[in-house]
Amino acid sequence: KQFQFKTASFDDIQKVFEEAKGQSLASYFKQWTQRVGAPALALSNTNNRKSAEGYRLSFRIEQKQRGDVYHLRVPVVVTLEGESQAWQTDIEMSQKQQQYELDLPAKPLRIDIDPEFDLFRKLAKEETPAAFTELFGSQQMLVVLPATAEASLLKSYQAFAADLQKMGPDKVIVKLDNEIESLPQDQAVTLIGWNNRFYKAFETTLSEYEVVLANDVVKIEGTEFSRKDLSLALTARRSNTGKNPISFIASSLPEALPGLGRKLPHYHKYSYLAFAGAEPENQLKGRWPVLHSPMTALLESNAEQGKLSKRQALAQPPAAFDAR
Repeated sequence: KQFQFKTASFDDIQKVFEEAKGQSLASYFKQWTQRVGAPALALSNTNNRKSAEGYRLSFRIEQKQRGDVYHLRVPVVVTLEGESQAWQTDIEMSQKQQQYELDLPAKPLRIDIDPEFDLFRKLAKEETPAAFTELFGSQQMLVVLPATAEASLLKSYQAFAADLQKMGPDKVIVKLDNEIESLPQDQAVTLIGWNNRFYKAFETTLSEYEVVLANDVVKIEGTEFSRKDLSLALTARRSNTGKNPISFIASSLPEALPGLGRKLPHYHKYSYLAFAGAEPENQLKGRWPVLHSPMTALLESNAEQGKLSKRQALAQPPAAFDAR
């Protein structure tokens, strides 16, 4: 009301909030409006033991960013044995490293820190699925073509490799698979063609996902395709480095590759893509599940996160907008 049709500075907002709260909020506004950067968190030292009243879960949270500590209220979600609904709470953090203990009514199976991304913080790369945007944003990319591919298909692959050079990487090097002895670890890699000599190296990176790449069919997270007229694009992170992506692109139709070269940049946020026909037309797109987040600790292998409490909307629309 005080600033209707006027400009309000952060100092003005702070003053009004302090009047409403009845206390100083100087440190709160200073860390969020005067500092650069963001907090970066990591979970460690997770331990669970039986107690007289149930179970006691201990863990450590560390702020890994450079500079001063942030004062945070951190959401914590614990999945309990025999409970479909997760146990949820918030913890206060005011040091770079803090140890916590939670008394729980049942055996904890996993703990997740800020799983709904409520905090303003810098995400760890492992919290996000691999996506083609990492490939397009790489500084240097090696494209490996199959030397044994049929002549017309190899020619189409070479043209597609030229298209990849226009999709964003600073530098692209194109080699046949018989021209290199091993795949470099210090740059992004794109393998092209089903008969690529390094195809098995990529297949190994997908071992944790629901993917079957057989001689005649492809199955991705329950959806099956024939390789007969399929164009496939997959990307993943190499487990031994996690820094540089490795991708695999193949097609059974040479005539589909020009269209794939035009369309692929528009699907940059996805981990896997399947196209059919010469157009080609997209049949499947999606992102791999996040399996190794530094904000999750599994106390029991393969434990799935419990259901989270339903969140209320920040505001309710007037009855006139009720769809019912």
